[in-house]
Amino acid sequence: MNLINKTLGKILYIIAKAIDAVFNGTIRLLETLIMIIKGISSGLFLLLSMGGCLFFFLFAIPLGIRILTDPYALAVIFFFLFFPIIGGKFLTQLKKQKFLVSSYLFNLSNHLISPGEYTYKTFSTYKQTFEQAEEDYRKEQERRYYEEQQQKQRAWNEQFHQWQSGGAGGRRYYYHTGSGGQWHHQQGGSQSFGNSPTNYQQKYKESLQLLEVSEKADQNQLKTAYRKKAKKYHPDINKDPNATKKFQEINDAYKFLSEYS
Repeated sequence: MNLINKTLGKILYIIAKAIDAVFNGTIRLLETLIMIIKGISSGLFLLLSMGGCLFFFLFAIPLGIRILTDPYALAVIFFFLFFPIIGGKFLTQLKKQKFLVSSYLFNLSNHLISPGEYTYKTFSTYKQTFEQAEEDYRKEQERRYYEEQQQKQRAWNEQFHQWQSGGAGGRRYYYHTGSGGQWHHQQGGSQSFGNSPTNYQQKYKESLQLLEVSEKADQNQLKTAYRKKAKKYHPDINKDPNATKKFQEINDAYKFLSEYS
């Protein structure tokens, strides 16, 4: 019986190695494909954001209509748009199945070969282990995010307090150089140059409203929101008389939030 179990264990070990190799190859292939498609999609998006959209509508309208009415062309467009998302989710599930199947088969084969050295574990045991690891990772990410937000809030409060009090050198007064100008401050004395430091908080709220993001938005979310707004109000695309002013406000809001978020 021991000889039979060891033989079965060795055969199962070879099968487990082959299955693990197939999983690894598929995962690497999918990761490479997702990376390539993401790169192409990012390049196309950058081209459109730099004015390619205007060129498309002005000089290639017949071609554009032909593409939009061609089911194969639409399929390619949707592939480039949605494959990175769907592929990423599938990749996550594939890695999970690799861990579960490979771990279970290797454990079973080792248990058959050396039952005294390796304790048999059921498939559900590995599933529970993986789910617990996922839960621990999620909690760790939430903890880090909470700590980062707390640090940002403390830093913002400290900086805002310094701007209000002016530190050891006395109170600071802020003034603006005019439309499109920069904020400046003068420390000490009793004269105020225009707006008070409390307008910093108002500018922060207005910048969030301009880009339509929340206070919890990270740098990637800010960049995505900025690109969407900038594309909408770019003077080369939007012919509204107020588009240039709106575009400048969006740029200022993004620069402000990027520095203090």
